[in-house]
Amino acid sequence: MKNKAKLKQIKEAKVYINDDLSVIEREKQKQIKKKANEEKGNGKDIKIGYNKVIVDGVEWRWDRAKEKLEKAQLKN
Repeated sequence: MKNKAKLKQIKEAKVYINDDLSVIEREKQKQIKKKANEEKGNGKDIKIGYNKVIVDGVEWRWDRAKEKLEKAQLKN
């Protein structure tokens, strides 16, 4: 992981590091990507992050207790 910054120098291909996640974390990210692909198919703007996905400006976060994505609550 120390040398992952060197991967930015490779211009020909996009390089992703997925093996740094545990099996459970990979499964969570898989479900998040599934939700993102469904929404992208509906023509919505998507941004994927760690344990979250942003769909047209609305943030969905992974709820550990319920083990599913839920709309993020606004903090007041």
